[in-house]
Amino acid sequence: MKLLDAAREAPIELPPVRMEVDATPPHVRSFEARKIASGIEVTAVVLSPTREFGGARFAFDDGIEAAVPLGDKSGAWYASAESARFGTLTVYKQTFSVTGDATQLRGVSMTMSNRIGVSVPVSATF
Repeated sequence: MKLLDAAREAPIELPPVRMEVDATPPHVRSFEARKIASGIEVTAVVLSPTREFGGARFAFDDGIEAAVPLGDKSGAWYASAESARFGTLTVYKQTFSVTGDATQLRGVSMTMSNRIGVSVPVSATF
């Protein structure tokens, strides 16, 4: 890294700085859910310092729960060259088909996991 010494107008050489970021469970930065023609779509913006996800767990307000394994898919994403520019950030979308009266559903909560642990639950209403 170089800084400019304004008084002398000369560059100041600084040694490289090494930072270590502790591995933590995923952190969900934003979470949205909406009803679509075929059911429900959820979108989450998630940070995972380990650059992997074990899975996502969803709980709907009618008592139904769903677990979605993500290990292989997240591994492929984080191994891709495209993911490098996003660092530990990913946008995760999941669609659920609804059979029956979807008007009875009013909300959903979600957690994400990685090898360190589980995120804080997040919730959204429709």
